[in-house]
Amino acid sequence: MEKLTLEESKTYQLGILDSIDTFCKLNGIRYSIAYGTLLGAVRHHGFIPWDDDIDIVMPREDYSRFVSQYQDNHYVLLTGDKIANHLHVVVTDPSTFVEFKPGTSDALFYRGGVWVDVFPLDYVSKNEEKFELQKRQIAKRRILQRYGEISPVNSSDGGIRKAFKLIIHKFLSLLVALNGKASLKLMKKYNDENTGKVANLAVWYLKTNKAVPSEWFEQYVTLDFEGRKYQSISHYHDYLASLYGDYMKLPPPSRAST
Repeated sequence: MEKLTLEESKTYQLGILDSIDTFCKLNGIRYSIAYGTLLGAVRHHGFIPWDDDIDIVMPREDYSRFVSQYQDNHYVLLTGDKIANHLHVVVTDPSTFVEFKPGTSDALFYRGGVWVDVFPLDYVSKNEEKFELQKRQIAKRRILQRYGEISPVNSSDGGIRKAFKLIIHKFLSLLVALNGKASLKLMKKYNDENTGKVANLAVWYLKTNKAVPSEWFEQYVTLDFEGRKYQSISHYHDYLASLYGDYMKLPPPSRAST
């Protein structure tokens, strides 16, 4: 398989995002580019120079519709049961394969093509202590979630070793599936209360799942990104400021390269 350059990988991701954008518009599904992708759109009108992925978020109601309805002849939506019960979904290009450096965490935890992350937004408690408790409870469960992603065998395995690893993987997968259901229940805990605050509780790290006003996700605009136009919440300034502070200021070179 021919190795893709970083720029070629970005082109594949844009193709996936084009598909998601078209599908959402045709079906009245709300989404917004988010995190580094949104920051890149506002500050660079495209990818942040040192960034290499695309993230979008959807209110839970729209996310559920997207997960159950999305179809494309070229791209594939992978739900949790296909990638060890991730708490979000990814849309991938199956004509590609992402290869990570051997021995790294990512090399253990992902087997698939170039992807775009799609995250749900759930209502959370207005009480900061309850919100922090909810995050901690979900964070503990993420440890088991990730173990279920480890590929059970590799080309050097054979015989008894291969059979043993398959049995262990099957057992872990069962635990992960049950754990995933419990995690989802925790994520949806306040969705019937319309608390006025929402957060992304699906990320593996907790830095970016801050609670923000749900009204920020009611009105949308389009922003330029790599010569194309994608959907963003109209409150993107407030959203980015809540995540990054003075987001228009470039980080020092040492941080930008990491």
